[in-house]
This record gives sequence, structure tokens and C-alpha cells, in this order.
Amino acid sequence: MASEKVGNTDILDTIDFLSNEKNISKEAVINAIELSAVEVSRERYGQNSEIIAKVNRKSGDLQIYRTMKVVENINDFDRELLISQAKRYDPEVKIGDDVYEPLPNIHSERQIANNMKVILLKEIRSLEKEIEFNEYSKRQGEITLGIVKKVAFSNMIIGIGGKTEAIIFKHGLLPGEVYNVRDKITAYIQEVNRSNLDFQIVLSRTSNEFLGKLMADEVREISEGLIEIKAIARDPGSRAKIAVMSNDPRFDAVGACIGPRGSRVVSVMGELKGEKIDIVAWDRDIEVFARNAIIPAKAIKATYIQEKNKIEIVIPNESLSMAIGRRGQNAKLASQIIGCDIDLISESDKQTKAMSHFKETTDIIIYALDVEEIIGQLLVAEGFTSVDSIANAPLEKIIKIEGFDSEIATEIQNRAKDCLNGKFERSGQLIADFDIDPRLQKITHLRDDQILMLHNKSISTLEGLADLANDELIEILKESHLAEEIANSIIMEARKIVYKI
Repeated sequence: MASEKVGNTDILDTIDFLSNEKNISKEAVINAIELSAVEVSRERYGQNSEIIAKVNRKSGDLQIYRTMKVVENINDFDRELLISQAKRYDPEVKIGDDVYEPLPNIHSERQIANNMKVILLKEIRSLEKEIEFNEYSKRQGEITLGIVKKVAFSNMIIGIGGKTEAIIFKHGLLPGEVYNVRDKITAYIQEVNRSNLDFQIVLSRTSNEFLGKLMADEVREISEGLIEIKAIARDPGSRAKIAVMSNDPRFDAVGACIGPRGSRVVSVMGELKGEKIDIVAWDRDIEVFARNAIIPAKAIKATYIQEKNKIEIVIPNESLSMAIGRRGQNAKLASQIIGCDIDLISESDKQTKAMSHFKETTDIIIYALDVEEIIGQLLVAEGFTSVDSIANAPLEKIIKIEGFDSEIATEIQNRAKDCLNGKFERSGQLIADFDIDPRLQKITHLRDDQILMLHNKSISTLEGLADLANDELIEILKESHLAEEIANSIIMEARKIVYKI
């Protein structure tokens, strides 16, 4: 099968040149030439034509054909050919077969070359974009060094290699950072987004990941896997906290990240324009981790409140402002790095709160069981914080309280059991004295002593009860051994009243 040959003397040279110049495989360049030849031919022979172009890999000949259906009567001159004409290309052809009709030169070789050049350059640029996209998609999550090429509306266009450009938006820059054209900039490849015609590389200097990568570059133990970064929280340009863990218990992760005389962390701070960085020791025990995370302040104690996913941290009075930080920054970053809310309490406030809670719990025991204040105090001091806990405790445990004997212990426990059985009415009076929502007493299956236990957890209204989940109510009333179906019934009854269901 013969065909017209177009530009065969130059095509091999063109393939070699474009492949080397654009760093594109020869096969990709050949495909681009074939596509451009097809497009040029369709301009001449109709867009409806089925055009095939092939470059001979050895000779460089460009052969162009049109696929035609062999028919008895022609209805579509772009796609159909009479059998008498088709036999010129294939003597064995039959009706319904396809033949490949060689196409002649279009006007002149010069015109073909000019048209093909425009289309070919477009195809080559598309190939370059595809290669760039694939390369930078793999590099997403890395740090890159670029040069500022353009600054517009606080956003910047950054050259990051060859003709590749990226963008860094204003929110991706540290507060107060100013760059001019031709300035060098280090940033994190945060996103590589593709559109129909192009793709966009988005850089950032404010992301947590950028700080993590800077630390990994500076601290070889991180890149080698000896140290693991567990969490990062940042107020970009101002302060950051990094929680680190050593995969070898003999290895000091915090010390390694700080470096001799702080050299490693200071180097990273320099790249971030002086952003202060706290290196924090991560711990599986969330309470230990919380005490570490609140640095530079020292914590006396941390208590995790699971039902509220909150940490209560007690701080020495003189360190409270340091723990909170300017505009609450230190506490906010600590909260983010731990992954739960934080309540900072001064040592004196904690003592006051503890005394208030002790007195309130003692009052409940005194009123409910009608005992003297000293007995109520002894019971609470030994961990009996509800009528339920007294009624269900082993008698021996009560007898062991200093000053108690078998007779006193038995009497106290019997009173607690009577209270639970509804035979002792003083708990109801106590509810009124504590200004607890009286609607709580109307909830089926909710006893007075349980209402007092809720009050001890700062839940003194029907609305507060309605907002609880089943497991939260069961946890608060755990000394009552509340069944799940009863907890659900109590909460649903409260919600029906509050939300008028």
C-alpha cells in the first residue's frame, strides 16, 4: 500500500531535537507529530474524516491515510468509497470492508509544515505539562526552593525549576513576610491541582507539614525514623509546639530535636522568621502528655475528664499567666496538640474548688442520712461520695473508718439503703436547699440521691440532663449501677419535656 510521503528528510532530525530539547521521549514526540498531521489533514479533508498518520521509525517517512468503507452507492464522500475505486488499493476487497486511502500532499509542503508546526508545538507543550504534573504530583509533601517571579495582590508566582511555576497565596506566607522579584524562597508543596487545560502547584510556609519537614531536614534522627513527630500545632510566625517520641526508650527525642545549645531548633526558627518552637515529649498517658504540652509553664497535676474529652490542668498561681500565654496562645496550642479541650486552674482555685466540692458532698451525706457533720466528713474523706456508694459498700469497709464500730457502720448503711428505697425523705429537702431544678424529681426512674449525684457534676437542670448521652449518664451515676435501658428512658423523658416532643 503506497502513500504520499511528507517532509521525510527533516522529521527524524525534528524528533531528535524536540526529544532532547524538551526532555520528552522520542515515542511521545512521534505521537505528537502524528496527531498534528491528522489535525492538519482534517482541515483539508473534513472533520468527519477518519484520518490515520504514521511516522516510519526508521526512514522518518510520514504517511497519511483516510479510512474508507467500501460500498455500492456513496452517501458520505468523507467516509465511503465505491468498490471499483477501492480495488486500486486492495484487489481482494469486498463490500463492507475498510480500506486505507492514501492522501496526497495538501497544497504544498511549506503550508503543511507551517500548520503542523503550530499544532505540534501545542501538542509538545501539552506533553510538557503532563510530565510536569506527574513529577510534581509525586513531589507533593516535599520542600522546594524557588525564586519569586511575580508579586500581585499579596500572592506570588514562584519559579521552581525550568519553566514550572507555582503560586503561594497570602495566607501561605508568615505574617509580615515581604518578598521581592528574584528573591529566593523555601516553601512546602501543599497541593498539586489539575484542571482541563493546566495544573496548579500551591506552596505554603504556614502549614504544620512545612514545620515538620524543616525539622526532619534539620534532625537526621527524624528522617532516619529514630524519632517520630506525633503532632504539630502552629500559630504561624509566632509560636509552635511539636510533640515528638523516641522509638528507642534509651534515646532522648526532645534533646535531639533541640540540639547542642539549641542549634537545631534555632536553625528552624531562623527559617520561620523567629517563630518560637516548643519541643514537647509525647506520651501515651494523656495526662502526662498534657503536663508536658503546657510548657514553658510547669503543671502540678492534670486530670482527664473522659465524658467531656477535656483535660483539667492545675498550675502554680505564679505560672498561670505563662500557661495561658499571650491572648491564650500557649493554652490554645497545647489544646490542639493534645487533641482535646483544656481547663487551666490555678493551685489556689483548685484548693477552693476541692474544699467547696468536699463541703457540698458532705452536706448531701449529712442531710440524706441525718448524721452529724463529723460523720459526714469522715465518710467523704474515705471516698464515700454518694448515698449509693454507702448502701452498696461491704460493711467491713465502713467499719474500718476511724472512730466507727460495727453498730455505727450498720446503722449508717441501713439509713443509706432506706434512702435508696424511698423511705428516707431528707434528700428531697436537700434538693430544695441546693436550688436544684424541681422538674428533675418528676422524671421516672430518677431517684433523689441520683439527682444529688448529678448536681455534684454541675448538672442541676432538666436541660442539662436532656443534653447528656446515655453513656455520660451511666458514667456519672456509675455507683448506682444504672442499666442502659433505664438511662435511655430517663434521658428521653427529659428531652420530651425540654424539647416539647
